[in-house]
Amino acid sequence: MCRRHIAIILALTLCLPSSVIYAAAFEDGAFWYQVEEYQRAFPILQKLSNEGHPDALFLLGQMYDGGKGVKADPQKAFHLWREAHKGGSLHATEALAFVTLMGRGTENDSVRAFELFLDAGMRGSKEAMENLGLLFETGTGTIQNYRKSVYWYTAAVEAGDVSARLPLARMLYEGTGTKRDLNKAAALFTSLATLGSGEAQFELARMYQRGEGVPKDLMLAYMWLKIAIGELSQSPYLKTKAEAISLFTKIESDLDEDKLIQAKNLANICKGTVYQRCLVHSSFNPWKNK
Repeated sequence: MCRRHIAIILALTLCLPSSVIYAAAFEDGAFWYQVEEYQRAFPILQKLSNEGHPDALFLLGQMYDGGKGVKADPQKAFHLWREAHKGGSLHATEALAFVTLMGRGTENDSVRAFELFLDAGMRGSKEAMENLGLLFETGTGTIQNYRKSVYWYTAAVEAGDVSARLPLARMLYEGTGTKRDLNKAAALFTSLATLGSGEAQFELARMYQRGEGVPKDLMLAYMWLKIAIGELSQSPYLKTKAEAISLFTKIESDLDEDKLIQAKNLANICKGTVYQRCLVHSSFNPWKNK
């Protein structure tokens, strides 16, 4: 490139508002962070953080928290996120709430964590909304309130949070903090079952076995249990897996030979199509009222 062209580009750059240049620099740092080129990301994010850029502070905190391109330092991450939170970074508020609740890089303070989750939830964070549901449900950092728990779980689900569907479905099933609604509970369990949640598959199977919120159907109960047993293989789910195996054995003995063959075929089709054809045997449509 000739000197004249370079001079023109420099002149145009100097005429750009500082905010535009500032944003471009952050985009470069964020790009290198996303592609895991942390050694390239670090100096850019470090410089912007020194100048108080909230999003740069957040990403730099992520690097120190996870030891990405730097030595892991949870305390450093906490301080960076705290500054980013003061600057208005929603992601930093979420991260700060979580580590404050866990006591990572700082002392455990469930009350302060609740305040931070509430701040983030009020600003639209679906993850914070789910955590608020859990904190109100368990009475952690605040007074236990099942009605408010249902409110925040519902807000999280409506905002697109998938994992909040399971606790909300259980509260709707049990009528905890809200009027019991088996149809909505079944719809939520179904939506998660077809995403591969072994816990939801087990809960849905029990509803089909009992005819709660769905037509009673032992073949579909068998189908979901057979699939759930395979999904519930990790240690946190061993108790649920044992319950699923016990119910599976009972239902298997209740089905005659022809229906047992059909139920096994349903399970093979459901699993084989990656949950795309799991409701073909049922007249129940969990989304008909949505």
